[in-house]
Amino acid sequence: MNDDRAPNMAASAFPAAPWFKRSRHVRIRPTPARLRVLEAIVQLGRSRVKCADITLHLAQSGAPLPAATIYCVAKEMAQAGLLMRDREDGGLTVYSLAAGV
Repeated sequence: MNDDRAPNMAASAFPAAPWFKRSRHVRIRPTPARLRVLEAIVQLGRSRVKCADITLHLAQSGAPLPAATIYCVAKEMAQAGLLMRDREDGGLTVYSLAAGV
């Protein structure tokens, strides 16, 4: 079944796949969910992004993912070294692209 709402990763303006080359040693694959989350962080253009911001951005762009998926994906990518994970003063977790990635 072809879902017209799903983004075409090959036609994307942001080539997210090269970002995953760095993480081959930790065995993280560039799944569609991971690509969407990474692209959303880049498209938001902020240095610190909350998962709620990613959820809203993906929903508005027509490629929604469940909030739980976004939280899990962001955590996995932080553990793999693609994202930096930090806490704000209010205790919320924020993510940013890792330096050198």
